[in-house]
Amino acid sequence: MQYNNRNRTLKAVKGNLEDSKQSKKRNLSQERLIAEMQSEISVLKLKVRKLDQLVTKYIENKNTTQEQQEEQLEEEQLMEPLTPLNERTGALQRLSRMDQLQLSDL
Repeated sequence: MQYNNRNRTLKAVKGNLEDSKQSKKRNLSQERLIAEMQSEISVLKLKVRKLDQLVTKYIENKNTTQEQQEEQLEEEQLMEPLTPLNERTGALQRLSRMDQLQLSDL
């Protein structure tokens, strides 16, 4: 009877030892998996940060370009009335010279 109890105890200890080994293997593989996932997460965070910088830079460039276009349009609009006025002034000056020439011819 003692022999049977001893065998049962040995079997139980061996079973527990085997379970412990399997548990350690599972834990190690889970730890590796976690480490891989953390590494992938770090890489993804870096990529997201880089994309965020690129998007921010694109938006800034787009806004700058839009502001430049608006400024250029404003300048063109400001220059439009001046151009005909300058042309008119030049034409008036030419006419007055012609009048003076005609008067001097008389």
